[in-house]
Amino acid sequence: MKQRTLSYINGLTVSFLLLLILVLVQLIAYRQEQRWDFTDSKRYTLSGQSQDVLAMLDGPLTAIAFYGEAESGADRVRELFREYALAYPPFQYRIVNPTKNPELTQQYQVKSHGTVVLQYRGLQKKVVGADEERLTNAIYQLIDSRSKTIYFTEGHGEKGRNQGGKQLWQALEEENYRLAPLSLVKTRQIPQDASCLVIAGPRSHFFQHEIDQLDVYMQRGGSLVVLLDPYHDGGLGAFLLAYGIELPELSVVDPVAKLPNGGELFPAVSKYSSHPITRYLSQLTFFPVARPLELAEP
Repeated sequence: MKQRTLSYINGLTVSFLLLLILVLVQLIAYRQEQRWDFTDSKRYTLSGQSQDVLAMLDGPLTAIAFYGEAESGADRVRELFREYALAYPPFQYRIVNPTKNPELTQQYQVKSHGTVVLQYRGLQKKVVGADEERLTNAIYQLIDSRSKTIYFTEGHGEKGRNQGGKQLWQALEEENYRLAPLSLVKTRQIPQDASCLVIAGPRSHFFQHEIDQLDVYMQRGGSLVVLLDPYHDGGLGAFLLAYGIELPELSVVDPVAKLPNGGELFPAVSKYSSHPITRYLSQLTFFPVARPLELAEP
């Protein structure tokens, strides 16, 4: 009888302890929410780029989404806001029905349902049709509200907006860059507001006074992106060599990893070394007719 009583008491004690543990776990989960995303596509996890942008924030970030109660997209935006809040706790958000809140809708000059108003450090940005990419771009623009200017050289057969660069220009403009063409023949110096200068695939040589402008621009701390096809250096070989870059007149060939039916001049890359630029590249990338670069010694 005594042994049975002890077993009964032990059973009650164990049950009580288990119940207590469950209550504690629930309290911890309520106070500090944690989630694990086991989906193959990581559908419920913010991208690395979004997390990098959130890490740049220093202070409260507020979002107000104007959606009807049963409107399509409201649930997805609410779930997306939860992901941002988990990654950055100072992020505060709310969903507002524009029909029931006309004063707030007028205050923020909201013209259509599905608008999200972001506020950070006294600045405001509106996004329509919110998804992660649009929201993250808008947040970055709030962090760095300066509109940077990128100039693209022209006059030597370069690829501009209408010469194969339309998608690049559109992507840069969506990230708040101001883009403009620039003829070095028609100017005495590269503008002071140039955040970056791009030379995209010239087919003819630059004149010496243009190269002199490039050199002055680099000496004052300018940023230059040079994209050169094989066997077309635009007359920039000596200029680049002065900065330690050699341009062998060769093409990259890969007889193994290549585009199917594309030939050996279409090498494919499936894995990159650790670098901030390539760390999010996970899909197969092709480099049709690419040229190698070498660093001058010393």
